[in-house]
Amino acid sequence: SVKYSELEHLPDLFKRMRGTDWKERSEAVTELVALTTSHSNKVINGNKLIPIIDRLCEKLSDGNTKVNLHALEGISKCVTVLGQRIEPALGVLVPSICSNLARTPKLGTVAKNTIENMTMSLDAKLLTLPYCNSVLSNNNPKIKSFMLSSLASVVPLLCDEGSPNLAIKHIVPVAVKNCTEKKSDIKSACNTLTVTLYSCLGDEFINQVNRTAKRGEIESIERSCGVGY
Repeated sequence: SVKYSELEHLPDLFKRMRGTDWKERSEAVTELVALTTSHSNKVINGNKLIPIIDRLCEKLSDGNTKVNLHALEGISKCVTVLGQRIEPALGVLVPSICSNLARTPKLGTVAKNTIENMTMSLDAKLLTLPYCNSVLSNNNPKIKSFMLSSLASVVPLLCDEGSPNLAIKHIVPVAVKNCTEKKSDIKSACNTLTVTLYSCLGDEFINQVNRTAKRGEIESIERSCGVGY
């Protein structure tokens, strides 16, 4: 039995999202996003957030690009409406969106917009770990460089929220790990992140690097920040 009558059609929607006709899958995505955004409190209170996000994320690797794109745009709407309440789904959501950064140019653009929407809509402390993990678990330069840039956007927000310790604990190691990267786009994005960390954390950042990094990494970071020279 379903707690709310508005949610009783979910099993049918989920089934249609796995149908063989791409138009039917696309229509089911539209209906699911409309249901989620119109009845967000009932989705949360009825414990349907995770199954809904799981099914939308499944469509982010749909064989049909139109369905894929439609799901991505729908997820961005859900992020805007649900706000902080989407936190339990971030572990699934962020890597699924990131995978689209490296696909077609159109999907890549919408994926970037969705991540940027997420960065502005949610507390930075909720995004820190999922964003860090997306950098550490990916070798694709498009994904890695964009998510390093996204972390650079998160750092000042963390400091504004009074959580600079999260930047030191989670983001500094990511910057250190990527600071000697040779690929130009990753190198550039990591340089921006490094400068942002130094701007927000000051000597505390340099001290943490000196405590935890190797000599070559320390030199690279000091060079980026213009210290020690």
